[in-house]
This record gives sequence, structure tokens and C-alpha cells, in this order.
Amino acid sequence: MLYALLSSLFSGVGMVIDKGAMANAKVNYVRYLTTTLLLITLIMLPFILFLWDVQNIFTLEVGLLLSALVVLGALANLLYYHAIEHHKLSSFEPYLLLAPLFSVLAAVTFLPFERNPVLVLAAVVAGVAILLFNVKKHHLVITKGSALMVGSALCYGLSVVPTKLLLDSFSPFSLYFIRIACMFLIVFLLFKARGKQVFFKPKLRVVVANIFTICAFVFSYFAFAVIGVVHTVLLLSLQPIIVLSLSALL
Repeated sequence: MLYALLSSLFSGVGMVIDKGAMANAKVNYVRYLTTTLLLITLIMLPFILFLWDVQNIFTLEVGLLLSALVVLGALANLLYYHAIEHHKLSSFEPYLLLAPLFSVLAAVTFLPFERNPVLVLAAVVAGVAILLFNVKKHHLVITKGSALMVGSALCYGLSVVPTKLLLDSFSPFSLYFIRIACMFLIVFLLFKARGKQVFFKPKLRVVVANIFTICAFVFSYFAFAVIGVVHTVLLLSLQPIIVLSLSALL
């Protein structure tokens, strides 16, 4: 439970710092995302020498699951950063809340051992209640930005399935390092091949945001491994509240 609560806290604060860092950097989402992925890889690299822990990873199943995780992660990030490039996080309030619902639905659909009726019902009720409250408070307008955010939430929700299964072969820290390093290569090669500028000189705020992101995801992976996806998502329901509260203040 502690891992999930820590993940919720680091994720909520980190997303707000990240949005502000992106705005201050005054670069497009391509350069910001590519630089961020490289920074996270470099920050984790010294630690991975001591925390690397994997077993039975050279199998077709692991390869397919890892490929799915990397592709879904890359898509989720590309869509997310493209969406917030010119908008406030608070303007996507209802759409941010879809990610936990998608995660629960994906988990109970593809992972039979996650089908604890009590936890599933609690997670769905909590998610729907928060979503309906925010839908009532905001007029939903379908825009390019909102569509991108829904796509990002869907990709994130689906990614919990390969994440949970891969934690049988990777430690949380090792899995997140591999995921980010592979995502960096995909995004870098994709946009470099199209002749786009892919890097910028980051300031300290970007580095701090990346450290919060690392902590958030590693703690969430620990929670997935220890208490399961649905239980973790139920506790992560606090994260949108933290994001939106801080976003409104800053």
C-alpha cells in the first residue's frame, strides 16, 4: 500500500512540475519528450549497475510483452505531451481520470488473477464517481487536445497488462529502465529520420521533474508486483486530485 501512495504523491507533483518545465523550456513536444527520455535513462544508468535484476528474459513471450509495453509507453507519452503542449493540465481534468478506469478494465479483461470482485468494484466506483463529478463541473468539448489525452489514457491503461506480467522476470527498477531506454531509441530514431530537431539544453526544473517521474513509476511497479494492478489503481485514484489541485494553484 505504501508503494502505491508514494507513487501517487510523486506522480501528482511530478506532472505539475513537468508541465511547468515544458512551458518554460519553450520547445515543441518532440524535443521535450526526446530530451526527457534521454535524461531519465542517464539518471538511472549509474544505479542500474547495482540494481539490475532479471531472470528468464530471453523468451518469445517476454520479447512480445516488452515490445507491447515499449510501443504503448511511447504512444502514451507522445499523445500526452502533444496534448499539453499548448494547454493547461486542468483543462484535461476529466480525461486524466480515464486512465485509472482503462487500467482496471484492462487488468480484469486480460489478467484473471486480478478479478477480485470487491477491489474491482471499489476501483470502478471510485473512478466513475470522480469522473462524473468532474464532468458535471466542466463542459466536455471534443477537441484535438482532448482526443489526444483520451488516446494517451487508453495506451497507459493497456500498458498495465504487460507491465504486471513482465514483473515476474524483471525487478521494478530494471523494467522501468529498459522501458524508458527502448522508448528513447524509438522516439529518437522516428523523429531524427524525419529531419526534426530532437534535443534541447534542459534546466534544473526538467531534471527534478524527471526524478519525480522515476520515483512515481518505480513505486507503482513495486505496488503492481506486491498488491496487484487493481488494488494499486484504487490507491492511485488520489493522483489526479493531487495533479489538479496543484495545477490550479500554480
